[in-house]
Amino acid sequence: MEFVYIIRFGEIWIKGKNRRFFEQALEQNIRRTLKRGGCNAVLESERGRLYAVESGEAPGETLELLSRIPGIVSVSVGVKCERSVKSLAENGLALMQKMGVVPVSFKVECKRADKTFPIPSPQLSREVGEYLLTHGLDVPVDVHHPQMVFGVEIQQNGAYAFCKTLRGAGGLPVGVSEKWQCFFPVELIRRLPDTCCRNGERQWNPYISMDSRLLQIWSRTRWPALRKGSLFIRSV
Repeated sequence: MEFVYIIRFGEIWIKGKNRRFFEQALEQNIRRTLKRGGCNAVLESERGRLYAVESGEAPGETLELLSRIPGIVSVSVGVKCERSVKSLAENGLALMQKMGVVPVSFKVECKRADKTFPIPSPQLSREVGEYLLTHGLDVPVDVHHPQMVFGVEIQQNGAYAFCKTLRGAGGLPVGVSEKWQCFFPVELIRRLPDTCCRNGERQWNPYISMDSRLLQIWSRTRWPALRKGSLFIRSV
């Protein structure tokens, strides 16, 4: 089955003429992360959305990988289908069965990115929900506190139905901000242990670097240390 991961980004939208720079950085980070995770997904973009298309059997792993990438607000796993109520509902039911999603309650949310689509979003939500209820989804509708949100997005090149969404890391993509250099007292750095716990035993940690030590110190000291003059930060 071919899965489509609908990737949404938020803070990038407030950028001006250099917004494409941030989008390219995010796309590069997504491709790098998917490659490291062994996912053979093809990345596409359209109207403020990024789509990762993948043929596989375990969409949950890729969904979890994408949700951890900074710059992504949320990501959903779905399927691409025709722009009709029947196609959206039938493909959505097949997706739920494939992923083993058995909700206690649900509601349908529709978004028309293509305003030329003749059916308004509220009416489309009602028709898709009615089709789901009469064709196998025998659970109550709860528009206020649903366990599952069945999502529909209408684009110019097709429609997408999805049943699972994860919240992303948010913020901006890695690699677009300025670099910073931190200076700490040597005595403070020496207090950090060079050991870690592995398999219940205390062992020397060869992977601890100066950067991770500085982050640990920063998480402990915070702003009071900055005011006392024991921490100095400058941009590079």
